[in-house]
Amino acid sequence: MKRYQKIRTLLAVGFVLILSVAALGQTPLTDDTFASSVTPTTNYGSSIALVVQSSSTSYFKISLGSLPATVSASSVSKATLTVYVDHVSKSGTFDVYEVNNSWAEGSLTYSTAPGLGSKIGSAISDQWRPWQWHGLV
Repeated sequence: MKRYQKIRTLLAVGFVLILSVAALGQTPLTDDTFASSVTPTTNYGSSIALVVQSSSTSYFKISLGSLPATVSASSVSKATLTVYVDHVSKSGTFDVYEVNNSWAEGSLTYSTAPGLGSKIGSAISDQWRPWQWHGLV
């Protein structure tokens, strides 16, 4: 499995939420960090880079609390995460998975990281890559 084979720096652009009333909304990331099996008790919540490699996993989180007051979280039907893959030290791809359990940027470590859920998609280097999914928002 090529899931986390290569080192990459990711720049998160944000989420676009598709509302069931056919309107668009955006919400910023509330948390982003990575966890490494090499340093299983270290928290990287204050790091400016996100690392994806065979020993590390990056995490992104949004909150629907920043939606306009006239829009309820239950009216969101789809979310899109757009990421730019900035640097790859070796050829390959990386995969994106849902995470259905809670975690926090300031406390997540490899030892406390939630398990990965369903695979959303994959990407290669030097490209903008959007992922869309339903039911996770």
